[in-house]
Amino acid sequence: MIPVDTLDSVFLREGFARIVRTRAFRLLSYGLSAIALLVAFSESFEVLFNTAILPSFTGAVLAVALIGSTFVYAYLRGRQGRSRELSLERLPLEAGTSKARRKLAALLSEEAEQRPDDV
Repeated sequence: MIPVDTLDSVFLREGFARIVRTRAFRLLSYGLSAIALLVAFSESFEVLFNTAILPSFTGAVLAVALIGSTFVYAYLRGRQGRSRELSLERLPLEAGTSKARRKLAALLSEEAEQRPDDV
């Protein structure tokens, strides 16, 4: 059991290290807080009114689902960012590029037109 726990903690640590200081990590932390509040509220309601609203494993299932969906979101956002960087390298004048990049491209093209042909 200890090797499995160690392996799990290594994978989780690596996964969390990749999403720290990103929007996905913020969503994860807020979501886990919301799930904790929801489960705590429902448990207190169950105790006060002697009813059963949620099964006992609901909090764990919601937390695992949120963590999984957050990692998928972070992975897809990372791929989207990398594909955008690659497209900007290939096509620097594509719509959505910065003004500075467009100005630089315009200056370079004007400079190339003003140079006399050496051939």
